[in-house]
Amino acid sequence: MTLPLSIDNVPESFSSQVYKLNLTSGETVYAKIPYNRDKLYVEYRMLEMLRQILPVPKVLDFWSGDDLVSDALLLSEIKGIPCTGAIDDELAFQIGVFHATLHEVKTPGYGVEVLDGFQFSN
Repeated sequence: MTLPLSIDNVPESFSSQVYKLNLTSGETVYAKIPYNRDKLYVEYRMLEMLRQILPVPKVLDFWSGDDLVSDALLLSEIKGIPCTGAIDDELAFQIGVFHATLHEVKTPGYGVEVLDGFQFSN
C-alpha cells in the first residue's frame, strides 16, 4: 500500500474540495470531494466518457460516501503546467481545439449523467 508523503490543498477549486497527494512511491494523485452527491455522479460519468476523447484525469477510485463521510473521487495526475502566464498562438490554438472537441460530445438527450446512466430531464 502506498501512503501519502504529503497532502496539499489545491486552490481555486470552486465546486469541490481538492487535495494533491504526493505518494511515497513518487506518484501524484488528487482526491476530489464534490460539495454534493449529484455533482460526484455527474463528474464521474463525464470523466469516464471524456477520457476516450480529451486529456482528462483517469478515475482511479470512486467513493460514494455515507452519512458520516462525504463522497470522493481519486484521480490521476495530468502531466503539464498550469496556464498562468501569457498564452502564445500555439497554445491558444490547442485550447481552442480541445474546447471545440468538447462541444462535439453528444449525449442521449437533455439531462445529466448519474451513477446508473443517463437521466433525461423533463
